[in-house]
Amino acid sequence: MLPNRKKMALPRDDDASKITVGELIKRYISDPNLGGKAGRTKRYVLDMLVNCHIAGIILSELSTAHVIEHCCHRNGAGAGPATVSHDVSYLSSVLATARPVYDINYSGNPAYEAHPRLIEMGLIGKSQRRSRRPINDELDRMLAGLRKRSEHREAKIPYGDILNFSILSCMRIGKVCKLRWEDIDEQQHAVLARDRKDPRKKTGNHMLVPLLGEAWEIVQRQPKTDELIFPYNSRSVTAGFQRVRNALGIQDLRYHDMRREGASRLFEASFSIEEVAQVTGQCSGRYTPNFSPKPCITNSLRCTKKRKSRSLRWPATAQIALHHDHSDHQIPPNDRLRTTHQGRND
Repeated sequence: MLPNRKKMALPRDDDASKITVGELIKRYISDPNLGGKAGRTKRYVLDMLVNCHIAGIILSELSTAHVIEHCCHRNGAGAGPATVSHDVSYLSSVLATARPVYDINYSGNPAYEAHPRLIEMGLIGKSQRRSRRPINDELDRMLAGLRKRSEHREAKIPYGDILNFSILSCMRIGKVCKLRWEDIDEQQHAVLARDRKDPRKKTGNHMLVPLLGEAWEIVQRQPKTDELIFPYNSRSVTAGFQRVRNALGIQDLRYHDMRREGASRLFEASFSIEEVAQVTGQCSGRYTPNFSPKPCITNSLRCTKKRKSRSLRWPATAQIALHHDHSDHQIPPNDRLRTTHQGRND
């Protein structure tokens, strides 16, 4: 049954010439079934579009030239191709709702139609793949600086524990700060990560993630003063990371790079792609490091064609080292599994 049109003040079929792009965006944002389910990035972009020149254009007059002009302006203001791609993608999704959702007599989608030209002009594109990992003693210096910051009398955030946990669990900091005590599996030394990020499934994507190595010990020493294991604002954690990084003069190292660091250590420890995917939450076919993973040599973790479930069983001895081991070594079969961060100068 369609919602009451009068109650929602929906426009008539000929209102495409009486509504602006910005008004349609606002309607989309306020719709609990559309904008209400948008993630933080999409909501930020839509709010930004409302304040752009393109928002003042009458919907029926919107053309591909307007979309290209908007992208040129954004590019001139310093936005990169990947950032501008968000503008075009989210604007396109808003325009696509005009007729089926709001019964507006409008079936065009200039944002979608402009896409090939925008790519050709270099105004939109995929984000550049990062390969940055801490090198030499950067991670040691960061940890020392973060621990010193935590020792301040007004500090409440255990920066060192959270950074190490982020590496060992390969979780995004936003997810780390949402982990709950009730989701801890004492028997399997694992935690249920709720609603893990997935472009195809926004909610209900829960995964049981093994807490390898010292990750389990880090969790156990957190005070149970809240329903959350790390009851801190994720932005405050990253802000502290950035201040320490800048004070140390470390260049181009982001908190999110710790996720790559953790996944890379797993590959270096001969975990299979499927097993790394279980920890990172990535689809195994989508996540590939910038180096080829070594073949599995640990029988208990050997990848087989029969293993299709993402709920893998991890041996109790599986461990990930936090310290740097600058010596090359081979991991013997059936021995305690440790990942190492070998020295690099790249």
